[in-house]
Amino acid sequence: MEQSHKELVVQPQMMVAEEQEQEIDLLELAYHLLDHWKMIAAFFLVGTLLMGVFTKFFMDKQYEAVAKMYVLSSSDSVVNLSDLQLGSQLTSDYLEVFETHEVTNAVIKNLKLPYDYDQLQGMLSLSNTSGTRIINIKITSTDPEEAAAIANEFLDVASQYVADVMITDKPTVLSVALGPDKPVGPSTVKNAMLGAIL
Repeated sequence: MEQSHKELVVQPQMMVAEEQEQEIDLLELAYHLLDHWKMIAAFFLVGTLLMGVFTKFFMDKQYEAVAKMYVLSSSDSVVNLSDLQLGSQLTSDYLEVFETHEVTNAVIKNLKLPYDYDQLQGMLSLSNTSGTRIINIKITSTDPEEAAAIANEFLDVASQYVADVMITDKPTVLSVALGPDKPVGPSTVKNAMLGAIL
């Protein structure tokens, strides 16, 4: 019993000693950082400047162009509830159309693009806002005019493909893509902050 009691006394003492050692190590680290704060600040500043300059002057600017397709299952002037419901279901199907080799390769051929299937798909981003039948066709490119041209060609080719293959009404062109004036990336500020951290 006495030995067991001694062990219980020794263990808390060891834990306290370990905690004190950790506190001392943290204090030593803090003092060490303070002693070298000028060097740390210099590295921080250099990293920020280098990454900022590299981003601004050496990285290719990225532009985004968006075309919009409106999905409706009826060409009649009067649209009933069943048409709207079916249109919502078709939206998911139409999203898959843009990923087919037939549509993508047709876009490449028509515009004589220097990309293969994977490269062009990597530039394409599709979205459908919840509760709508609108498909947003977004293309990201280093050339703003090319981005708009590809987005519009995807819109045209996919619309015709849907009408021909799925034997349904051709989707409506809600909005054509325009060449963007301003780039969307890369972000000089974000990359500069990343450079400071690294």
